[in-house]
Amino acid sequence: MRLSSIINLGKECLILAGLFILGICVFYGFYCFIQKYVFKKSIQIKKKKFIINILLIGYIIVVLLVTLAGRARVIQYGISLELFSSYHYAWNNFSIVEWRNIILNILMFVPLGFLLPLVHESFKTWWKTYLAGLGLTVFIELSQLIFHLGVFEVDDIMNNAVGCMIGFGIYALFALIYGCFQKKEVKILPTLLKQIPTLLTVCLFTGIFMTYKYQEYGNLRDYPSSHINMNDIHVETQISLSDKKEKAYTYQSQSYTQEQCLEKAKSFF
Repeated sequence: MRLSSIINLGKECLILAGLFILGICVFYGFYCFIQKYVFKKSIQIKKKKFIINILLIGYIIVVLLVTLAGRARVIQYGISLELFSSYHYAWNNFSIVEWRNIILNILMFVPLGFLLPLVHESFKTWWKTYLAGLGLTVFIELSQLIFHLGVFEVDDIMNNAVGCMIGFGIYALFALIYGCFQKKEVKILPTLLKQIPTLLTVCLFTGIFMTYKYQEYGNLRDYPSSHINMNDIHVETQISLSDKKEKAYTYQSQSYTQEQCLEKAKSFF
């Protein structure tokens, strides 16, 4: 899938999620109105808590729409239990599209790890947030397998889980900074430990791209058997070259506009 297609799909999902959230807000507002003016009960709404909950609901809707509703049924589906298979494929072919998909799979779950601790106190415990992220990605992969929407891949589960860990690390960092401003007692070491997934991910991708950049022959499947230093080699020739200018033929392939391509395709098929 091209990046433009992903952006367009994301826009559609955001619009649908926005409409769904708007419906929830309208329903909740109507519920509060009934409770206050019919049953004479007062309901206190914490604005920050309400906004964070809405953001989490909208985020989950977008993720489910992108990973499930935005996919068509495929013929090839199954289970891939080979760990790092997507990394091996991307490395051997150095496919920008494959690396982009891997990175997007990681980034997609970063908001989950950041929002969950803000929604409920229990998710401020790191393993509960990690477990929730793992549960969501397993649910998505199983749904893709059951409804023939793709392949159940261990790599996708790992990438999503890492994204959730990174998101929780970002939350812990912001919580530390906020605690310092509020002059509360903060624990620096646990916060630093929660940054390990982020540091490992950054180091991994930095190492991958730097290694590829400085390889002499690029990223080939087979490496040369030997290297020869050619710095001291001098080549001389007795052939005299002429400075006389001569004509050379160049060829230009015909190009078509999108409309012309469509007309050609219609006439051909």
